[in-house]
Amino acid sequence: MNSNNHHPTDETTLRLIIRDEVSKLIKAHVTTCIFTVDEHPKRLRTLESNYAKLIGIIIGSSTLGGATGAAIIKYLT
Repeated sequence: MNSNNHHPTDETTLRLIIRDEVSKLIKAHVTTCIFTVDEHPKRLRTLESNYAKLIGIIIGSSTLGGATGAAIIKYLT
């Protein structure tokens, strides 16, 4: 927009039109793409499962390490 008037410039109008059209295209693609509709939920579940395993390993490792360290200290003192 120009600072002198409140009418959008041709460039601003063109950007708005392009943004709207790209948004429509993305929405259409998301609802019709076979990969997105069929494969995405399966892949997301796999990622969630792997993330849960990783968190479990981290927590288990720290718990086991803490318990082992405490046992060693108790044994040495």
